Amino acid sequence: MYCQGSETGVKEWVASVQRLRYKDFQLVKKPAGKEVEGKEAEENVAYGKLEEVESVKDFGVSMQKMGVWSWWRKGMGYVGDDSSF
Repeated sequence: MYCQGSETGVKEWVASVQRLRYKDFQLVKKPAGKEVEGKEAEENVAYGKLEEVESVKDFGVSMQKMGVWSWWRKGMGYVGDDSSF
């Protein structure tokens, strides 16, 4: 799962998800300021919209479209912090 919005909104959303008591829920990356990788990526963001994807690969494509692909890959452990990918 990924969400973005105001600091208060993100914190409330994370708290709500944690209360769902998923057995294997892990907060991989704590809420933080967004680091957009491309100027045009910001235009692809639809606020207040829920999107479901079929696979992790599709989720990665969504992260790339939003300009947070490198951040997401680091958070998932796919690359180290010293990599540019």
